[in-house]
Amino acid sequence: MRLETLSQIHFPNISVRIMASVLDENGIDPTRAALLAGLSQQDVEAPNRAITGQQELDFQRAFVELTPGARNIWFQAGLRYRLLAYGPFGFAMMTARTLRRALEFSGLFRDLHFSLMTHGALLKDGRLRGITMDAALAPESLREFSIYRDLGAVTTMLNDLWQGPFPFTQIALALPEPPARAAFDHALQTPLRFGASQSAWMWADDLEDVLLPMGNAVCEEAYERQCRDIVASCKFDTSFAQSCLEIQLRSGGAYLTSEQLAAAMHVSERTLQRRLHADGLSYRAILDKARFSHARELLRKTALTVEQVAATLGYSEPAAFTHAFARWSGESPTAFRRSPIDN
Repeated sequence: MRLETLSQIHFPNISVRIMASVLDENGIDPTRAALLAGLSQQDVEAPNRAITGQQELDFQRAFVELTPGARNIWFQAGLRYRLLAYGPFGFAMMTARTLRRALEFSGLFRDLHFSLMTHGALLKDGRLRGITMDAALAPESLREFSIYRDLGAVTTMLNDLWQGPFPFTQIALALPEPPARAAFDHALQTPLRFGASQSAWMWADDLEDVLLPMGNAVCEEAYERQCRDIVASCKFDTSFAQSCLEIQLRSGGAYLTSEQLAAAMHVSERTLQRRLHADGLSYRAILDKARFSHARELLRKTALTVEQVAATLGYSEPAAFTHAFARWSGESPTAFRRSPIDN
């Protein structure tokens, strides 16, 4: 998944159903997660239900909120993500002829899988010797969860590709060692190293061109086409201004200053201002858009008072927030909260 494309892409609800089942098995009512994510019971339970990428992300947030610090639960959830759970993307991976081809699909169709992690090739002497995982683009509140879930999910994915235990030499995580690591070692049956400089799955032999057991040229071509058609059907807005807005939206209310936003976009502050101006916008306009989006979400989905919403969004005075919200929407926060849901 990419934060920039979440509102346009649709996923099968299998990931949500996996997380809901894990909650239920651990004595946590999954309907609480559905409510927190703004999903109906049917969205979660109905087979073959499609949800948006944003709804998938919202359920991940709810899952983490209900399982704070539960690293083993996150990992065990990841182990359940079999390749077939990913729909056409999973079928493309499964029928890829070689490991290199499968990992090419992982990069090409990143919009179609459930993880916020960025995965890349680990090369040695030009040959594929592993997969790296970077958490930098994931929201901080989901970073540790995403790493532990992917520890299970990526391992399962490679085992599925191999149709048996994949010949890892080591798995490394760029996280401190957890208090109870025995469960991880037992489940993985592979040397696991914490405190690494980079998270990665590694192997020693030259495996990139080995023919995979389920590889099939005709099926690979068909599922690759399906994935391309899905991505092509979505009109992604990846403009500079939209990327700036996405960064502010995932800040969770801790909005970046102009200087911090420029650094996040890898440009100077002057270049940030110039490029936003070219789109008829400004740093203040981007900040207002993010605050308006967060304000609507808090007013619709929480019981916070207007004063509490104002404080959450960084306003020192509720009156200033009320004035700003009226400027954005044409009505007061209270009127917005009472108005029909299609507002």
